[in-house]
Formats: sequence, C-alpha cells, structure tokens
Amino acid sequence: MAIVETNIVLRGVSGKIGDQLVLKHYKKSGRTVLSAKPTFGERRVFSAAQKSRQEAFREAVGYARRASKTEAIYGERARASGRTAYHIALADWLDAPEIEAVSLSTWSGQVGESIHVQAVDDVKVTRVTVVIRDEQDRVLEQGEARQASERKWVYTTTGEARGQARVVVTAMDLPGHTAEVTVGALRG
Repeated sequence: MAIVETNIVLRGVSGKIGDQLVLKHYKKSGRTVLSAKPTFGERRVFSAAQKSRQEAFREAVGYARRASKTEAIYGERARASGRTAYHIALADWLDAPEIEAVSLSTWSGQVGESIHVQAVDDVKVTRVTVVIRDEQDRVLEQGEARQASERKWVYTTTGEARGQARVVVTAMDLPGHTAEVTVGALRG
C-alpha cells in the first residue's frame, strides 16, 4: 500500500488500474491510497456476525430508499447538512434512539405526578411510552408520554402505584427501533 499526498498525476483520482491496483481518495484527509486489488475468492466464509451485519445493512438500504422519499424530515436534514436524504435515512436506520435520563425525583406513586424522560436520536424520537409494573411484574398503568421539547418527554400518572414499583421507559425512532430503560424498586 502506498499513500500519495501531493502528486499532480494522482491527486483526487480513485478507481482500478488494470486488474491489479486500486486507488482510493479520502476527501476528509485529502490522501490518495494505492493498494493491491483485494481478492474475494470462492472459499471466503463470512462469520455469523458478518452475515448479521450484512443483513442489517440490506434492511437499512431498503428502509433508506423508501423513507428518503416519504419522510420529509430526511429531506430537511439533507438540505441543512449537505448530505443526501438517502444517507441520513440510512444512518438513522443504523442508529437506535437513546434514553439519556429518567427523572423520578419527585415521584411517590400518586395520581397526577410527572415522570420526566430525556430521549435523543440522530434524527427524531417519535414516541416515548411508560409502563409502571408492581413487584409481581403486573402492569399497574401504561401510556404515552407527551413531548415537552425536542429532547424532553413527560408522562403524567393516572393511577396509584403501591408497594415496590418499576418504571419501564421505551423510546422509538422513525425506523421503529427502540431503546428501553428500567428504573426499579421505587416505593409507592
């Protein structure tokens, strides 16, 4: 492998040279790399993890093809970032939402109290749900939180939680991927 940094002949060039060499240009660093053409023989065997990742990427491509044309937010993000809607949708499919915080500091298990959730995604969190379960894992109540700001969601309890209660919070993004956090053993 050779790295070409300032060569007037090869600057910005990429692709195959014959059937033996490959030139790859990296825009971010400005480097051009010259290497032997990779060989993928018939005996190449993919591991289970590689097969799983390849299947996930196929699903991501299918999602990105559809969603980049139907979900306006991908087009908006594309115009703001200089990337394509397709690439933003592809990245969104590959990146699940994240629940950063669940605040129960003032929650005592009474009706009308608030549970605050902070959830983020690279594009958009579309939904946050809350389930309150008792010590036998029975559902005491469940429902959707309302969005208070871009990252903050609030769930207002409708019933009383008695005994030991666990709060299970789930956040969902546009592709339908979820993140879940359980805040356990609260005394109601």
